[in-house]
Formats: sequence, C-alpha cells, structure tokens
Amino acid sequence: MALTNKVEMTVELPHEPGEWIRIRQPSAFMLARSSEIESIAESTAVLLEQCILAWSYPEPVTRENIEELDSASVRAIKDVLFPLEVEAERKND
Repeated sequence: MALTNKVEMTVELPHEPGEWIRIRQPSAFMLARSSEIESIAESTAVLLEQCILAWSYPEPVTRENIEELDSASVRAIKDVLFPLEVEAERKND
C-alpha cells in the first residue's frame, strides 16, 4: 500500500508478557527526516515518536515516555519495522 498511515501493527513485547505497543509503518518522508539527524539517539526518538500510536502501559505515549523505553522494547519495535536491517546488524555482531 502506498499510504503508510493505514498500516498499523501491534508489537507484543516478549520480555514483558501481556504488554504491547501499537505502531504504524513509517513513511518515506518520516525515514528521510529521521536520517538527517546526526545523533542516533535523537533520530531513534523522532522516528519512534512518529510511529508509536498506543501502548498497554498506563502512562500516555509522549516523547518523554518514549525516551524511557528499555532497549528490549526498542529492539522489538525495530524488529517489526526494519526486519532486514535488524537481521544484518545481528549478523555483523
């Protein structure tokens, strides 16, 4: 589908049974904008802020709370959004 705002997925967090994060597929524009940011942390935060729609936690989805996600949760989201890139990273480790 050409319009990514209609493509939503729920990421079940394997390290937290019963917890989930609903995300949308990033658009080409979103990816380009995040790739222009030099800081990897800032680039990741910007992309996640645009892609995370909801989650099972009681706290609201805000930039501040997104930046508090643990690395396993961020990895689970990246596994869904960028499966080929994640696989390549794992092979290089």
